[in-house]
Amino acid sequence: MGYKAARDGLKKFFENAMVPLLVLLNKLHITPNFITWVGLIINLAGAFLIYKGFFVWGALVIIFASIFDMIDGSLARYTNQKSKFGGFLDSVTDRISEGALYLALLMYYLNLEVPDKTAVILCYVVVFSSFLVSYLRARAGGLKIDCSGGIFTRPERMVVILLGLLINQAVPALWIMAVLSIVTVIQRFLLVNEQAKHI
Repeated sequence: MGYKAARDGLKKFFENAMVPLLVLLNKLHITPNFITWVGLIINLAGAFLIYKGFFVWGALVIIFASIFDMIDGSLARYTNQKSKFGGFLDSVTDRISEGALYLALLMYYLNLEVPDKTAVILCYVVVFSSFLVSYLRARAGGLKIDCSGGIFTRPERMVVILLGLLINQAVPALWIMAVLSIVTVIQRFLLVNEQAKHI
């Protein structure tokens, strides 16, 4: 079983397990977009904790927020409330949450008594390269080219940085993210270059 198939299977398992919760949320007339906004607020709270140096607590809060990220899409599908704006909102809040996390780390390392310049630069490289990964996919989509491949997309980035925070190894995690995000940018660029020749 490939990685993508395993990830899709795990997603399906969680969706099935969440059915009772989705039924309850539907009865309470809670919308998928509301869940998305709540998830964003929790993510920002987690980022604030990281900025203050509480890495483990911040990571745990962001992990909790990821539950809302799963619920909003599942609720939209379950209640047949899928919409273009909902998908747009979900993507935008994902980028805000991720950007806030990296900004929190950058500010933490910048505000140390002796600023960790390497960590600050790594945070910037991770922000730039990870957002470029997303931009390449979006721009390729405008050209009708599927550019969803690459070894290091948002789920992988979040797993690596959260694990790094939980074991107090954020800088090594940033190194891994910086290198693999750049590799993914190159992969997607080459993929678009190849597919564009056949359009």
